[in-house]
Amino acid sequence: MNNSLLFRVLKFYFILSFILNKDCLAKETLILGSGISTQNPLWPKIQKYVELISLHANSSTHIAVRSIPFKRLTEMVLDGQLDGDLGREEGVYNDESGLVQVPEPIAEIEFVILTHMNVDADDMLKVRQSKTVVDFGDDIHKEICKKLDLDCIFVTQGSDRFAMVRSGRAGSMLTGKAEAHELVKKDVSTKIKVSRTAYKVPIYIFLSRKQVKMVPHLNSAIRKVKQDGHHKALFDIEP
Repeated sequence: MNNSLLFRVLKFYFILSFILNKDCLAKETLILGSGISTQNPLWPKIQKYVELISLHANSSTHIAVRSIPFKRLTEMVLDGQLDGDLGREEGVYNDESGLVQVPEPIAEIEFVILTHMNVDADDMLKVRQSKTVVDFGDDIHKEICKKLDLDCIFVTQGSDRFAMVRSGRAGSMLTGKAEAHELVKKDVSTKIKVSRTAYKVPIYIFLSRKQVKMVPHLNSAIRKVKQDGHHKALFDIEP
């Protein structure tokens, strides 16, 4: 191979390598944080939901989700270590935070009371007389405890709240309807009761200012996922 031909071959590979690297760099990843623990039976559904949003977003940006404890999650989003927060209610972040709310809610969370067999799940007077175990860190849990006048025990994320109810250490547990039914379904040997809906709240995605261009893409994607039936299949739980 003469020098001229070798030069042309090397030039071709250099240009090809530059184009491929440029395309890779163009495919950014938007990382959202979620307060849902990887031990939570809903975590695989959250991951699937984010995959669907990424698919429908009509953007070259890939969307991913990481499980982060609530307390660290807020700090990491505000510090810019994460691009956004997946699934928080209005009011968690004020205007000074610099975060942008995607207008379309990703879901409406129904909170229920899950109780030990000795406590009537729909008798709120008896529920109030027992200890209610709750995930520590998310303000919405504190707000519900206050509004429902519950005697709440706040535990760290990942603690086995269900085991506390099952063993009688706590009389009840405040959790989302979907998680409650997943827990009961996986633990058929116990006589755990689930109340009717105790509280409802819409939840949203909040993005950092640097990702504001993604707001219309995510808003449209969330609507599409709701319309095509995937959202219902993932999150609708029969009572």
